[in-house]
Amino acid sequence: MKKFKEPLMACLGGERTTEKPRKVYLLGDSHANQFVDIIEDILAPTTCQLQFINAESHKQGVSGLISKPDFIPEDFAFMLENAKPDDVFILSFHRGRLNKDRDIHVALGEEISVNDNSRNFTSNLMMILSQLKERGVKKLLIYDTPMMAYEITAQSCVVQTKLGGENLCRVSKAQDLHTRKRQEMAYSEFKKNIPDIVFWDLINTVYGKNTHHDILDDEGDYLMRDMNHISNKLAKRLKPGLQTAIEKLISK
Repeated sequence: MKKFKEPLMACLGGERTTEKPRKVYLLGDSHANQFVDIIEDILAPTTCQLQFINAESHKQGVSGLISKPDFIPEDFAFMLENAKPDDVFILSFHRGRLNKDRDIHVALGEEISVNDNSRNFTSNLMMILSQLKERGVKKLLIYDTPMMAYEITAQSCVVQTKLGGENLCRVSKAQDLHTRKRQEMAYSEFKKNIPDIVFWDLINTVYGKNTHHDILDDEGDYLMRDMNHISNKLAKRLKPGLQTAIEKLISK
């Protein structure tokens, strides 16, 4: 971002063309960045072009959404100013931003309730989503990707597995969903108030019939790059589900 004199214009202000007159705005944080390649593949044969920025400051991105009430971050404001009817907004972000500790799981026995972060996020994004609805912009919210049990390198967990069969990365589905609860609570509010939003939850594709998610698959390939970022292989496995969600919006 620092290499751009005007990063918002450089990342989100691409020229609309005859071949690509519609824009898909992908906002959030590094968790949105995980989907850039597959979204570009999905959009390649369509009339839509991807516009993405990974903005993380108190004035931009999800950090801005949770920072204070009644605030629209700069990247979201840019989208609101420039989006046209039938454009698409996609949001993906690290669920830990809504918790007290971003990269620490919430204990399974701990009751989860609304806090300042989730309250600000919900009210601020509700304003944005309502304005997008008025402008005829389509909306897709993505439930977060897995978060491994502890903040430890993927490589260390692979070594642990080879030495003893168990590792500190392996996380249960129950724990993963529990830590994601505040994101789910916020999304439930959006569902009630703005019914035309499309939601995509990848959790069942990730876990399948398994009760736990591990750092490697059965073929020995990485499923995670680190504690909370998925590998390219897992991203490609998730592509069909994301494609279905996006096509619901761009085909209308």
